[in-house]
Amino acid sequence: MLEQRRYTRLIIKSMDMKCKLHFDAEAKVVNISLDGACISSDRPLKIGSNYELRLMSGNEVITVDGEIVWEKIVQPKKDAKGSGKAPVYHVGIKFRDVLTDKGRHILDFLKENSLFKRLKLRLKGVRVKIIKPKTRTVLTDYRNYTVVKLSLGGMLLETDRPMKLEDRHTMELSLPKSKQPIKFKGRIASCAEIPNEIPRRYGSGIEFFDMSDRDRARLSRFINLLLNIK
Repeated sequence: MLEQRRYTRLIIKSMDMKCKLHFDAEAKVVNISLDGACISSDRPLKIGSNYELRLMSGNEVITVDGEIVWEKIVQPKKDAKGSGKAPVYHVGIKFRDVLTDKGRHILDFLKENSLFKRLKLRLKGVRVKIIKPKTRTVLTDYRNYTVVKLSLGGMLLETDRPMKLEDRHTMELSLPKSKQPIKFKGRIASCAEIPNEIPRRYGSGIEFFDMSDRDRARLSRFINLLLNIK
């Protein structure tokens, strides 16, 4: 159960503990309404998947959850040498919870960033184009992965995709019988394919950083509790 390293590492796969990874992707809003948007992305997005959309304009950030309901490939133009460029994907995302304060925030965003001078709630369903070039859009999806090994300095996850070394991700580690996850940034320190696994699985080593003192203390107590179990 134990490995000798700088920090004591526990093998805990049998506990079925999960860690949520946030995967961020830069995107561009093609058009938007109160109940959804068309987003341009350089990678395909799975229809039926849930994403968090963050709209950033100036110092304001609007966050809204939604579901991918359609997708199509937009053929890119060839460059001067006639070489093809990477495909661009247009996807439709349907917003949730638009009848709450999020709907009001989206309306404010439309007023500030669209071609229309005046927008009212009755324009729900009418798509408007975004004109401010400095508007930034980030799409985030989440994956829950099993924690195989755990220490105070990092962990080993079993993932369904190869992870890029040195990438940083926001992560949330769920502890048994705790409603509040431990939140931190994780650096991809290693990644190797697990032999004889179909479909393919990967062992991805994560180094913790940007973890609050409070959450680090919670993690330390949990690890000490496991160490004292006989």
